[in-house]
This record gives sequence, structure tokens and C-alpha cells, in this order.
Amino acid sequence: MGDFVTVEDLATALRETVDNATAEQAIADAESAVRSYCRWGLTEETVTSQVVEPTGGVIFLPTLHLTAVTAVESGSALTSGTGFAWYPNGTVKRLGAYWSPVYGAVVLTYTHGYPAASPALQPARTAARSYAIRQYQNAAQMRSETVGGVTDAYAIPTSGVPIGVDLSYSEQNLLAPLKLPVLA
Repeated sequence: MGDFVTVEDLATALRETVDNATAEQAIADAESAVRSYCRWGLTEETVTSQVVEPTGGVIFLPTLHLTAVTAVESGSALTSGTGFAWYPNGTVKRLGAYWSPVYGAVVLTYTHGYPAASPALQPARTAARSYAIRQYQNAAQMRSETVGGVTDAYAIPTSGVPIGVDLSYSEQNLLAPLKLPVLA
């Protein structure tokens, strides 16, 4: 947790001392919302994955920033440059043949995502911080509350979705360059 926002970042943005447990939950919710919206993990990780149904000679990995393919098994071990080629956009192509059509027969180990400090992740950091602030300020996701005869109404975005429930339109726009497209 804390790839995009830390408890200290949240306290600084709110200009107040924060409850750590509530702040950590708001940050976890924010980072989960960002990753879910973008449809991939964003930060650097190494993954070993069985490809369920490769499409002919091409595999599309769930990433926009592939940095290495270290192992490929498709009935036997393949070598990069002779058995397959990979591209930064997440495409892995079989050279001179098709991938095995057998369910789960292709296994890849690859590294993808951006280093945590990468400038490419600034939109994710900004969107996650904005979401975490809303989530922290209204952790119970209330529309309003009355205490001692005084009612506080919380802002409701134009979408009608209560604060803290979904990414705002401006957060979605920030994340657009990092969002994995849907392949039909």
C-alpha cells in the first residue's frame, strides 16, 4: 500500500493530523479505484501468468508498459528473438508459428509497470490523492449529518454518485493516458 499516496501526503493535503487507520483505508480504497479504472497494476512488478486463450500468433498482456519477458513456455522453452518477440505496449508475438491453442499451455514470466517514482505515474498519484481526500473526509459516505441541530451537507458530484464511491470525471480524465483499452 502507499504506491501513490502516503498517510503523510494525505495529512499534508488536508492540513491536519489524521487518524492513521482511517487514512490507510482511504488510501487503499483510492489506489484500488485507480488500478481498477486503469485495468492494470501500473507499478513495476514481475508476473508469471498462464495465458488462457492465445489468439493465433499474438498475446496481449494486461499492460501499457512491458519492460521484459524473461521466460516463455509453450510446450517447450522459447528464446526471445527466435521463438517470440515482445513490445513495450504489452504485445508478445510468436515468430514463425502460432501459440498452442491448448487451454493454459502458454506460460509467460514478464516484468511490467512503472517504477514508483516515475513521472509517468503522476496522474495516478494526483487522482489517488484526490480520491483519498474525499474518502477520508467522508469515510462513512454520508450525504449529510446533523449534530446538535447543525446540519452539514456533503457535496454530491454531478453524476449523483455520493462522494467517495467512484472516481470523479476529472480523476478519470487524469487517468485516461494510463487506462488499458478494451480489446474486442
